[in-house]
Amino acid sequence: MIVAHKNRMKSNTTFAKFFFAAFSLFFTFFVNAQTNATTWNLTVDGKITQDGKKLDGAMVTVFKNGSQTQQIPAGSNGKFEIVMDPDADYIVNFSKDGLVTKKLSFSTRNVPDDVSKQHSFALEIGEISLFILPQGPDASTITSILNQPIGKFAYSASIKDFDYDAAYTASIQAKLDLIKQAEAQAKQLEKQYNDAIAQGDKSFSGGDWSGAQTAYNAALKIKPDAKYPQNQLVLVNKKEADQAAANAANAKQKALDAQYQTLIASADKSLAGKDYVNAKTNYTQASSLKPNEQYPKDKLAEIAK
Repeated sequence: MIVAHKNRMKSNTTFAKFFFAAFSLFFTFFVNAQTNATTWNLTVDGKITQDGKKLDGAMVTVFKNGSQTQQIPAGSNGKFEIVMDPDADYIVNFSKDGLVTKKLSFSTRNVPDDVSKQHSFALEIGEISLFILPQGPDASTITSILNQPIGKFAYSASIKDFDYDAAYTASIQAKLDLIKQAEAQAKQLEKQYNDAIAQGDKSFSGGDWSGAQTAYNAALKIKPDAKYPQNQLVLVNKKEADQAAANAANAKQKALDAQYQTLIASADKSLAGKDYVNAKTNYTQASSLKPNEQYPKDKLAEIAK
């Protein structure tokens, strides 16, 4: 009985060792498989611009398999970087308030294991230019086009790397041309706006309130929501009001000066002719107009002697 019990114990111990070894081998294989499957990624970088210049304050919104996963503010120089996981579909939106939003599509699927094990991938997509959508008959068409990706990127077996989808680009080339035309129009309007602002500022600095008002209003016709020309028009209106008040005060002062000089001249003439009654009357009125003037006071004192 004792021998049988020992044999059973030995058998159980042997089985336990075998099971543990098998489990360890499976676990190691599973972990290695998972590690190999996720060791690579795709890094996408580029720069967001407007009218060829870096754009501060732009946002990069990342959707992975239909769900938003990130919202990254681009740097003050417009640059951005996105790290994408393997075996997923991405849509990336590039946006800023007041400007159009552009979208790009990325697929990190179908990368062969023998390639993905060698390295991660980097994709430089260059500049993403945003612009103010010009209002007109094509505005709704442009908006509809921009609701879809303007470019697609995926793994290319021929170059063993990620590349843009040339066939997709060719299929929407006519739409891309419309976007290009809209962007060119936006660039022209931007120049007109900047020229109007420059003219308004020049007129404002020179005190030409009417010219400044005309220029700032021209700028607002191009960008009705622009804050700068709105604020400048408020200042122009205040300057005009101040100028009108100053002009009125100057006119009033000139009239008072003229009246004072007329009274003094009349009083001096009367005094020279020994008409002391009229002289006193005119000197008194002149002194009431300009209480701080000493001359009529001295003449009144002379008459009183």
